[in-house]
Amino acid sequence: LPIEKRKLAIFCPTTRWPTKNWPLENYFALAEKLKDHFYVIFTGSPDDKAAIDNWITAASPSNVKNLAGSLSLREFFALMSSADLAVTGDSLPMHVASAFGRPLVALFGPTDEALVGPRSENSFVLRADVNCLRCYRRRSCEKDCIGAISIEAVSSAIERVGA
Repeated sequence: LPIEKRKLAIFCPTTRWPTKNWPLENYFALAEKLKDHFYVIFTGSPDDKAAIDNWITAASPSNVKNLAGSLSLREFFALMSSADLAVTGDSLPMHVASAFGRPLVALFGPTDEALVGPRSENSFVLRADVNCLRCYRRRSCEKDCIGAISIEAVSSAIERVGA
């Protein structure tokens, strides 16, 4: 499909805590899975740009653009306000998508979604069923709660938010 016929998905793969980051490879696999229906824009900090660019160069996806490190906060807000879908960890982008009422799949690991999760009606919090203790560990966690979330579970959650 041409870009203009696809919905816009914003993927925000990184947070300030390594334990809250769903593996970047999973985001890439999800982008590939959604290629017939979504144009995917990756966002993030300048530190995220190289890893995303390397994958784009190797995989040559037809539905992906990397804007990591390229957007001002105001530009990011404007982009998120027009998203048909956002997939994020527990981070500022999650709260921005929620505030704009965008369809949102929020991936949770060590933090408690009851305290810090999105509040919008068309958001879905996803966490793996690994008996996560919501440990709030920033650097490492032996359970790797967020890494246990499957790509299939995220795909199902995307359908649940109506994106």
